Amino acid sequence: MLQRRYSFSIIPYYSLKNKEDASKNCIIECTKITWSQSPSASNVYPTISPGEFVLCWRGASVIDIFAYSLTQDKFLMQVSLSPYRSHTTKLPDLFRIPFNNVAGIATVYDFYSRCCDPNFQVGTRKKLQANEFYVYITSSTSVVSSMSADESQIYFINASQLHEVLGDLAALFVGQQS
Repeated sequence: MLQRRYSFSIIPYYSLKNKEDASKNCIIECTKITWSQSPSASNVYPTISPGEFVLCWRGASVIDIFAYSLTQDKFLMQVSLSPYRSHTTKLPDLFRIPFNNVAGIATVYDFYSRCCDPNFQVGTRKKLQANEFYVYITSSTSVVSSMSADESQIYFINASQLHEVLGDLAALFVGQQS
């Protein structure tokens, strides 16, 4: 596990249509970076604390990175070579797909919500809350021509923004020594 005193990354808002809106930009503030392991038992919820940046294990369902900012904003991030529309899992799958193949485990959304809040009631939410953000990062240059209401919640980072964002995310790993 890498640990630094303080670091942050700016996540710019681009819609699936590749339209920028700087007023929706978010900041991830982290103090700890961890590599998660797949839970081996049902209803096991490790604690994720504010300031934690979690790299999911290979083959994790729907997301590859989870960040719980010091501001208590939650970022569910999916990284793929595929354009969003071509990918097999999307934002709605956070609320449908089980966290992993262990019987009794919650959906991906429920699992991470419960890891952040032991009082969270599994199965009670079906959409992102105001402090929760789904970020889709792809090396594809593809954009879409129309979006549903749910898709307007997606922070879309494609090949044209990738260098800027990855440079900022890489700063999380280097950290700022103070």
